Amino acid sequence: MSIARAGVFLFILLGACAAPAKNSLPAEDGETRRPVYLVSHGWHTGIVVRRADLPTAVWPESEDFPGAEYLEVGWGDRDFYQSPEFSAWLAFKAIAWPTPSVLHIVGFSGPVASYFPHSEVVELELSQRGFERLSGFVRDSFDRNGAARSARLGPGLYGQSAFYPAREKFHLFNTCNVWTARALRAAGLPVTPYSAITTDNVMSQARRFGKTI
Repeated sequence: MSIARAGVFLFILLGACAAPAKNSLPAEDGETRRPVYLVSHGWHTGIVVRRADLPTAVWPESEDFPGAEYLEVGWGDRDFYQSPEFSAWLAFKAIAWPTPSVLHIVGFSGPVASYFPHSEVVELELSQRGFERLSGFVRDSFDRNGAARSARLGPGLYGQSAFYPAREKFHLFNTCNVWTARALRAAGLPVTPYSAITTDNVMSQARRFGKTI
């Protein structure tokens, strides 16, 4: 047990020491600012961006959501995330050892807070450079297997949505919230990804740099 605790401490310490991308945030006076929204779904977090801010070449999968004003992206364990009902076995399996992952994309229009009326939503402002790095982080999360775009695995959980194969493995120290925090850190936000295992942690970190709407 002591060895396991030491391993957890070292993992968090290394994450805290990793430097965020430089020259990404805050935006300088007169520089274009890009709004990004962090949404809490209880056990899971999602990142929302304006579809118009996103070049098609970065996320070609965005073409699957024509007419959508916003895109929400989340990442998680492939079996548990796609399960329509809670499964204790799938939850245990996802945490117990590394498992394949998926990305969940939702297209919608209208105010973000109105689309997620029962969720906490934190609005963040990124510089253009920070937004490009966040978009690149998500782009590199897709498992396109050499193709120009990733093929849908199936319909998503709500609204106009779909699942797509992702590259990384899901496990206890690389949860959906850790992935979200890593995306924010890639954009230049000084968050600590490996302490963001829970939704409460990543949301509390985001509140320091954004505003709840």
